[in-house]
Amino acid sequence: MPCAERRINNSTELRPPRLQVREHEILRISGISGRTPIGQILLIARTTVLKWVQARTVGRLPEPAWSHESFDHLAGGRDCSAVRLHGEGEDIWVLRAEDPDKTVAGRIWTSEIAIVKEPNQDPRFTLRLAVGSTEPTLTIEPHVPGVVLQLIQSPGLSSGKFQHLSDKPVVIRSEQAVQLLINALLDPARKLPVIALSVSSTSSDPDKPSLDAVMLAKACAGLALVVVIPAQYSWAFTERFGKKLSVYEGAARGSTFPIYRGRKPLWRTSTHTLAVVLATTQAMAVLTHLRWIAANGSVRRLQLGTDVFFFRTVQS
Repeated sequence: MPCAERRINNSTELRPPRLQVREHEILRISGISGRTPIGQILLIARTTVLKWVQARTVGRLPEPAWSHESFDHLAGGRDCSAVRLHGEGEDIWVLRAEDPDKTVAGRIWTSEIAIVKEPNQDPRFTLRLAVGSTEPTLTIEPHVPGVVLQLIQSPGLSSGKFQHLSDKPVVIRSEQAVQLLINALLDPARKLPVIALSVSSTSSDPDKPSLDAVMLAKACAGLALVVVIPAQYSWAFTERFGKKLSVYEGAARGSTFPIYRGRKPLWRTSTHTLAVVLATTQAMAVLTHLRWIAANGSVRRLQLGTDVFFFRTVQS
């Protein structure tokens, strides 16, 4: 039946090619939590994560989940699984959860979260956020998952010398605070990026930069420290780093590494002047750029398997 065969072949030729799903890793977070007894920290943190996952999946999570044991929960695109390994002073609990995008069909977000106690160390929280999509160009504005904001509130997170991470901007209010920030920028052991937003000398509010510091701090909570520098304190940064590396009159800078490594300055983005950020659309573009600096920096800086737990590795 040559005619029938020809029709079948034609229908095959007209079939659109299957789009390939690509995974894009967006950000990584690693923090320490050690303000309360270890058992209580692990209990609070894991329960917080499970409640966050429960609100995003279909059906109730199985009983082993609420005992913080290994489990699998299949929920048609909202699947989640956890693996727990413990013994000889360590207690590793890693969860992987999928969450379809609320506005873009076929886009699936995956969060891998670990709440871990290793021998002779404080409890550690790590997160890896990725998104799978068939889109040729992924247009998003990076934002940490809401569970990070919850864990910052309780049981609390820290990173290096930053003992109390927050989802709010830090406003410089004294010369002592200026010096602490300068020391942090120069600290070779610093792992948390710093985003500095300066306030113009003509601003009616001495604590309010041209960019939305509150929104930026919330989007980058655990990813970067957002600092607001009032005009009266910006001179100290010019004096220490020179005009090329300072931040003043409404400008913004992001530092993903210590400012100097050897003799090379390491601010990772150019300043954005007041004239640029006054326009709303341009301000949003600058904010998105700063968010990507923090997100991309986390993927480059934090290593899978050491700084951040990888679910597949633990599962195997």
